[in-house]
This record gives sequence, C-alpha cells and structure tokens, in this order.
Amino acid sequence: MYDEANYIYQEFQKNFAEKKEEPLILYGIGKRTGELLERIQEYQIAGLMDGKKKEGTIWDKPILDYQDVLKLKVKTIVVIARPAVIGVIYHRIEGFCTGNGIAVYDVKGNDLSEVYTNQEHDIPYFHQSYDDLKREAEKHEVISFDVFDTLIVRDIRQKYKIRNPILMNRIVDFLMDNASNLTSARNIADSLTNQKDKINHKTVGNYIEYLCNAFAFYKLRRYDIRGKKYLSSSDKYYLSDHTFRYAKLGTKNMNRGRTIENIVAVELLRRGYEVYVGVLYKKEIDFVALKRNEKIYIQVSDDITEEKTFEREVSPLLQIKDAYPKMVIARTRCEEYQYEGIRVVDVADWLTAD
Repeated sequence: MYDEANYIYQEFQKNFAEKKEEPLILYGIGKRTGELLERIQEYQIAGLMDGKKKEGTIWDKPILDYQDVLKLKVKTIVVIARPAVIGVIYHRIEGFCTGNGIAVYDVKGNDLSEVYTNQEHDIPYFHQSYDDLKREAEKHEVISFDVFDTLIVRDIRQKYKIRNPILMNRIVDFLMDNASNLTSARNIADSLTNQKDKINHKTVGNYIEYLCNAFAFYKLRRYDIRGKKYLSSSDKYYLSDHTFRYAKLGTKNMNRGRTIENIVAVELLRRGYEVYVGVLYKKEIDFVALKRNEKIYIQVSDDITEEKTFEREVSPLLQIKDAYPKMVIARTRCEEYQYEGIRVVDVADWLTAD
C-alpha cells in the first residue's frame, strides 16, 4: 500500500541531505509537514510558511512572514504539498523569492523556478491578453449557431413528427444547461410548467428518449455501490459534444467543473466502458466505469488546490472497501501522483493517454 508520509521522507532525505547544516524553511503547515518534521529532527528547520497564517507556532516551529524570512537569511525553501498545489504556491511566493535570491524546491529536489518557467513557455498563448485570445478564437470559429438544430434536432422533428418544436427546443436548452446535474422528466415538466408551457412528464420522457436515440445526449443511470442495485429516481444526462452548449446558449453560467465532467463522461463511453453514477452512503461517486472484468471509480473536479475541495473529492472514494482502482481526474497541471492509493491525474494527460 502506498505510504505518502514515508515517500515524502525518503525524497527529502535523498534530495536535501547536503543541506542538513544550513537553515531551511518548509512551506506548508499541514499533516504532511508535521509527519516529516518528526523524522528530520537533525535538519536545521528555521520555521514554516503558509499562504494564510503569518504568525504563531505549529508543529513546534514558528510560522514566518516575509520579513522573518529575510531576518533569518534563509536561502532555501522546500514546498511540502500535494503536486496539484505546488504550482499555485510557487507563483504566490515567486516574486519575493526571486527578488531576494531564495531558491524554492519541491520535495523531489526540483528547482521550481525552472519547472514553471519552462511550463509557461510550452503553453500556447500563455502571455496573451484576454482580448487577444478572444480574437484568436473568433478567427478559428468552426461551430455555427444552428449546427445542433440542423444536424440533430431537425431530424428528430421529422422522424418523430414533433408537433411543438418550440417546446422541444426548450427541453434541449434545459438539458444542455443542466448537463451533469441529476435530472428527471418530472423535474423538467415542472420547470416548464412554471414557465407557462403545458406539458406532462411522459411527453418530456419521450422527447428525452428521442434525443438520446439520436446521440445528442447520453443518459447515465445511478448505481448503489453498497446495495449493488440501480436507482430509478433521477438520472444524469451528458451532451455528446459540449461545444454545442456554448454555440447554442453562449457562455452564460459557464461552469468548468461540469464541462470537464461532461468531457470525461463522453470519453469513458468512447473508450467502451459502461458508465454509471455511483451512490454510496448518500454520497455521490461521479462515475463507476465497467468493461468486462475491469471496474474504476472516478471523481472529476476542476480545481483541487484547496484542501477542503480535495478532501470532498477523495472522501467518497476512501469509503469504498473493494480493491478496484480509484481515481480523481482534475486540472492539476502536474504529473500523476497517488493519495492513499487513489490516482490523481491531470485531465489533459488522461484524455491524451492511450
């Protein structure tokens, strides 16, 4: 079983043994730092730094602000944090450290000034302004606002002889705007009734079925992991191509987390998995992916740099007692790592993996 505390200790010993006699600062005041401090008492740890706390004591070490660091004349800071957070921390202290000749490393001994400078050069358009990026996107626009209606909805209207195309469009808009949310035909019917449209849930159910048959949307059922049974109350619907949502509805209420979840759902289906929404002790697992004897539990998130967000995503996975693989897919912008046996993978790396 993966032992994160032991891994951090071994990496620290391997990469900083030569600095035992010089004062060091650890950036991070969490459990990982506390466990490491217990095992490196021979090192000269001058204090700790944190993004929010600037004073006080923790783990028997003082919490330092920038002035304290300068007074101590420390020249090395080691960041003790999850890989997904290291870049955020480095950019937070980059100006101060660069201006004062302080080197910043991760526990693997990587010089973060080199790591993140190189990454920025590798990202197209990294230094362009928002307006420049918008103009660049408009130059390459390939999606017209009526593609969805032309290619999919029109054929559904003709095939199933839809009598109320305006109502059909409103159902499409609702599903697009609520992709990845729990949805039922009755909920949609109630919502549209509130908007003065006369419709019953059976009609809504039929229209949704037509849209799924045309592969405009994919329906994922909910699965009780503990009881090993399917739940019939509400389902989730994912758009076959999320760009349709922005072509039709624009960028209002854009939610990157839901967009990434939609992309992952469609990609899992493309890879041949049966995909369900998992439920365990009233908590939701974004996806349970099955293929023959293979099963994977997956959580999807946009940003897991905040500790509370990270704990929220991994908590349901840690409650699953079987031995099948568990994974968090997010925009980490770093190499894959593990947390208590859970793989944490950058969404771009996962999408481009074989």
